[in-house]
Parts: sequence; C-alpha cells; structure tokens
Amino acid sequence: MTSNRRFRIAVMPGDGIGPEVIDAALAVLEAATGDGAGFALDFEHLTAGAGAWRDTGTAMSEPTFERAKAADAVLLGAMGLPDVRYADGTEIAPQLDLRFRLGLYAGVRPVRALPGGARLLADPRGADIDLVIVRESTEGLFASRGKGVVEDDRIARDTMVITRETCERLFDASFRLARRRRARGGRGRVTCVDKSNVFASMAFFRRVFDERAARHPDIEKDYPGSAEAATPPSSRRSEGWVTAIAATTAASTPALSAAANGGDVTAATTPPRSPPSGTRLKQMV
Repeated sequence: MTSNRRFRIAVMPGDGIGPEVIDAALAVLEAATGDGAGFALDFEHLTAGAGAWRDTGTAMSEPTFERAKAADAVLLGAMGLPDVRYADGTEIAPQLDLRFRLGLYAGVRPVRALPGGARLLADPRGADIDLVIVRESTEGLFASRGKGVVEDDRIARDTMVITRETCERLFDASFRLARRRRARGGRGRVTCVDKSNVFASMAFFRRVFDERAARHPDIEKDYPGSAEAATPPSSRRSEGWVTAIAATTAASTPALSAAANGGDVTAATTPPRSPPSGTRLKQMV
C-alpha cells in the first residue's frame, strides 16, 4: 500500500452512547494511521439517528445518505432512543435504511478472547475463543419492516422472507471467509444457525446452505441442532476458528452472547463494487 493512499470514512455517531463510543473508535483509528501506516483516513461527520428525527423530522437526509454511499466506509455508532418512536411504535433506525439501500446483506462479527482481558467463562478453553459470526442482515423478519399490519387492534402480522439470491451470496461469502481463516491456521468450518426445526423458511435457508456447501467441499460444515444450541458460542463451538452463519431471525442470541464472551466488531458486507473497498464498516463497539 502506497503512503499516499487515502480513504474517506463517513462517521455517523448516532444517539445515546453512540457518540462516546465513536470518539473512542476515532482515537484508535487516528493512532493506527500514524507514521509508517502506509495509508490515511479522512473523516466526514454526518448527522443521522433518532435525535436528528426528533429535531428535524428526518432521521437521515438524502444528502447525508448520498455522502455515506460515496464514502469508502461508514463508521456507525448506536442509533435509536427508547422514547423517540414512529407513530406505529417502532424505533427510528436509519442504520436499517443503510442496510437495505446499500445492499448490506451480511453482518460480519469477529469474536476473539484477547490476552490479558477479563475472562467471562469458567472453562479454561474460553481463553481460546476465536470465531466469526456472519449474520444475514436484510431478510427474515427485517424484510417486514414498515410492512407489518395490525388488524382491528386484535391481531398483528409481520411476514418473514428468505430469498435464494441473498442466501447464496451470504453462504458463499462465509465459506470464502472460512477458507481464509484456515489458511491462517484455523480449522475451516462453517456452522449454519437457523430455526429449520420450526419454520419452512428456515428449512429453505438450510437447504440452500447445503447446496452451496457442496460447492466448497474443502470446508467442513455443521449445525448446532438449533439456534438455542449455538448459545453461548463458547468452548466447544469456538475451537478451530469457526465461522457461524446465521439467519437474522435466529442470530440475535448467539451474536449477543458472543459479544459478551469475547467482544466484537461488526462489518456489514456489500456486493463487490469498484475499488478501493467492497466492505463497509457498519459498527465499531
């Protein structure tokens, strides 16, 4: 990488604890781009979130979106305030608008126990936690965002959607990631986390997973049995640098447990585009 290579980062601090976390993240990034780094980062701060909606009536303006879209990466803080909601009771969440409009189909969450850090698991194997959770980010029940209905104040409905197109690129990305991790000494395994024991849509999700796995015979595949059995992703599941691929509907519990056990940083992946990057940072925690 040449010394004059520069990347433009759109910074959205967000709401609540978001600005505090982003300030700390920026301090780390600025330290990482010191002398000899070989690249530079230019930060552009943009306003979006529940506070913006409360103050202006717009959670994320169109010019703000276009600036974020044009950036090489988006550094996004927490967004949403519990007491600021739309008329239907849902939270203001422009981070979800970014997911859908930019095609951010996968949240990539590396989880690793760092030497010298607090150990939250009694099992000594917890010190070896090193895995990645790849979470589908735009389908499942998220596909029903803004489309749910309440009938006569008696029945509420949201529809879960799973498509082959998103599943295929999600699974292929996961197997490629597992292959890269294996090249660094890992086991090379992808675990599919779903609720196929209950929902037809999740059974379809697993069927497409098996089809794509057949195209990557050098990478091991397995299943935890159910989404609940993947929690916490502790000693047994973390051995060998696992990549866990999860449907949005089934992912919250294992993803949050993984963050509690080892901490995580999430990158939201978008389809390949022109250089310099095909990956956008979604959140830094």
